[in-house]
Formats: sequence, structure tokens, C-alpha cells
Amino acid sequence: LVVVKKVSEKYDLCIVSGVPRVTPLKLADDYSFGDKITIEGFPDGKRSRVFGVAGPTFYPNMTEEEDKLDFKDPAVIKRLDETPRSVGVNSTCKIDYGSSGSPVFDVNGDVVGVVQVKDEWNNAGFIPLEELKDFLDENNY
Repeated sequence: LVVVKKVSEKYDLCIVSGVPRVTPLKLADDYSFGDKITIEGFPDGKRSRVFGVAGPTFYPNMTEEEDKLDFKDPAVIKRLDETPRSVGVNSTCKIDYGSSGSPVFDVNGDVVGVVQVKDEWNNAGFIPLEELKDFLDENNY
């Protein structure tokens, strides 16, 4: 019996228990812009493994007004950082529709994120490690 323990609208993730014979994945200590990454998933029921590098941070679900802001202005960055929302990381990994929820691994096989979106060029955007750790910490995992 699989039980959903917690659902997060902010992260579009859930914590489940009762999954038989599943080894928990290890979270990485850290990652950096430019690090090599691998995304593994099962879009459309077929196993997929793609390689790329972690890119810069972005702010998904921005309003039209926010999208027109000067991102070099420290006041703008501070305001965006203080706005409750999920923060994402771009990558060069080309993913297929249905890859959301796939783990993003570093070269050691440790998790650095979870796929959340893809852009118009099919590059994956993922929830970064810091956000995952916050979500797990908030829920005592």
C-alpha cells in the first residue's frame, strides 16, 4: 500500500511511503553551474537517460510585469528572491514530455534536483538541491 504523506503545490512534488523494494536516493552535498548532470526517467513508459550540464538559476511562473524587469538590478533580484515561488535551474539536457519528476544526478550518482519543466527547445528545468532539502526538512525527512 502506497501512502501519500505530503503534497507540495510550491514544488509540484509529493512524499510517499510504502513503496516496496525501493532504495532511497542520496542527495548530493552541493552542485555548481556548469557541472555535468544526468537525467533518468520513463517518459511515455520508455526508459530515458540524457546528459548535459547544469545552467543558471531562473524564476518559473513569473508574471508579465516581472518578466520585463531588469535582472541586473540588485533590488529586483532581492524582490524576486523574497517572493514565495519555486526557483529552477536551467540545463542543457534535452527531455521528452512526461519527464517531470525525474531525478537529476551529478557525476557521483547523487541527486541534485528534480525535473519540473522544459523550455521551447526541450531543455530541462529542474528544482534545485537547496529547494529539495528545504522541502524534505520542512517535513522531517
